[in-house]
Amino acid sequence: MSIPMILASKSQPRRDVLYAAGICPTIRVSHVDEPAALEKAAAERGVTVDQLNVEQRVMILAEAKAQAVHQAYRDVADAAASATGERVIAYPLQAAELRGEMNVADIPRQSGAPLDYSKAPIAMTRDFSGVDMPTVTEPISNVIAMQPGLTRASSGPLIVGCDSMFLLDGECYGKPHSVEVARERLHRMSGATGELWTGHCVIDFASGRVERGASHAVVRFGEFSDRDIERYIATGEPMDKAGAYGVQGLGALLVERLDGDFFNVMGLPVLRLSQMLLHFGVRLLG
Repeated sequence: MSIPMILASKSQPRRDVLYAAGICPTIRVSHVDEPAALEKAAAERGVTVDQLNVEQRVMILAEAKAQAVHQAYRDVADAAASATGERVIAYPLQAAELRGEMNVADIPRQSGAPLDYSKAPIAMTRDFSGVDMPTVTEPISNVIAMQPGLTRASSGPLIVGCDSMFLLDGECYGKPHSVEVARERLHRMSGATGELWTGHCVIDFASGRVERGASHAVVRFGEFSDRDIERYIATGEPMDKAGAYGVQGLGALLVERLDGDFFNVMGLPVLRLSQMLLHFGVRLLG
């Protein structure tokens, strides 16, 4: 993938999915206030949060996360573009007072082995106070011009935001966050069938173009006992998973059948993402 990607999530399963697809993303957590984002979106639609269906909720939150990271990078780019002043680089080891101290021939070495600079006087911590060091000064605009990065890129980086929720008996569930909530949900899930929904949003930083989507999979759970639930909770795995289970981990022992994209249940449907990336001229298979 030639265009860099920024994943607006700290989710390890999502990172693993991208790694498997040959993508090594930069991780930038959005820190979005999810209840506030849903309240705002519902108010803009003239409804309550309870009136938003699960598809709407995951798409709202996925875009909110992507937009938050987009704005954070935009602030950095704007600051870089408007920067003034000079960059000054000092070269203390080239100071007249220190010439002759750094002699490569004096560094201990074994025949054929690389130099071990940690044994040289140069590796010592020293106080450069009062040392007249040679410097190079240049306008900061020159530095920015030589490193276009976010200020003059014609495409990318691509910012990906995701959010997942589990729909069971008409109720939308996110992460449980507590043992009590996880226990209650797992009891309800035993022998039941639910839907795992994931919203995804891709923003091209350079152009501001946005692509959105959502996908879901149907998950049928087997029957599990109170002991199974307690032992699963003790692993800690359900605490940060939508629906309180991780199909890519021990939670697979709870799932009887899955209809739909397995990677959607992990939190990032890679096929759907690859189709969205085509709109930005990016092909994961080259």
